[in-house]
Amino acid sequence: MTEQEIIDTSTTNDVVVKNKPNKPSSFSKQNRQKTIFIVIMLFIPIAHFLFKWVYINGSTLVMAFQDRDGVWSLDNFSEVWTMLVVERGESNLSYSIYNSIRTFFFVECIGVPLSLVVSYFLYKQIAGHKAFRILFYLPRIVSEIVIITVFKQFVSPLGPFTVFCENVGITLPAEGLLHTPGHATETIIFYCIWTGACGNLLFYSAMSRVPPELVEAGKLDGLQLMTELIYVILPLIWPTFSTTLVLDLTGILQSGGPVLLFGAQDVVSKANAGTIPYWFFSKVYSGGVSGIGSYGVMSCVGLIFTTISVPFTLIIRHLLGKVNTAEY
Repeated sequence: MTEQEIIDTSTTNDVVVKNKPNKPSSFSKQNRQKTIFIVIMLFIPIAHFLFKWVYINGSTLVMAFQDRDGVWSLDNFSEVWTMLVVERGESNLSYSIYNSIRTFFFVECIGVPLSLVVSYFLYKQIAGHKAFRILFYLPRIVSEIVIITVFKQFVSPLGPFTVFCENVGITLPAEGLLHTPGHATETIIFYCIWTGACGNLLFYSAMSRVPPELVEAGKLDGLQLMTELIYVILPLIWPTFSTTLVLDLTGILQSGGPVLLFGAQDVVSKANAGTIPYWFFSKVYSGGVSGIGSYGVMSCVGLIFTTISVPFTLIIRHLLGKVNTAEY
């Protein structure tokens, strides 16, 4: 290398060195922009958590230990004890708890397994599965008010279901199923199972990710459709299935179906079909000072329900976590 080439090379390196200090400045600007973007994006969920969880639950905890005048006391707990223990069956809260637990039990024991089976058959692409997929998911696409209106007309005293039962010799109450004690809650439970058993997108998505090689291996072992579901598909989607069950269990005392959309005033008053969500609704909108004064009692009930449901959910979650699952 000649002397001139060495001089040119050193000059070029000097230029490069002189330009290097500009890069950290540009890099720092990009970092600031990223930081601002992250802060803005995190502001919404953090604000939502602070308001919807910390503030509301904190206020609920405080109101549970205050009377109607805002004085610290245990009157709310005494009133709830009277409704649950002293009045028992005469209390609206008592039969609301009974109806909610009964609805949850039937929906989870019947609706969830049916939803799993429906998702499985759609995953297996049975004949006409595209049409069935639309029909099964239609109740989730169409507004629930529309579905309930159609269902109410279907089971009304002059509806197709009543006419069919008369033709086969089955006598139904003259006032209709939704206005008769002993039938209203069962009818709403059937509606919840019917709409809940139309397939679950989470189950269907989890099944779609199952490696086809594992399914083919099951076929070589002679597995049929239902045995394949039990021994191959269910263990592979168990994390999704168990998570769904745990999430459902967190609302065990808040279930009960859309009683309000079924015409709660007539249904509850005539057929005792009230549930816990409707009990809260009726307390809030009972009118004027009465509704506002009930906030402490409702907060107390919510606190008691939370105290009961949290350990129950954690125990079920622990038991579900012990089930052996397959990894892929």
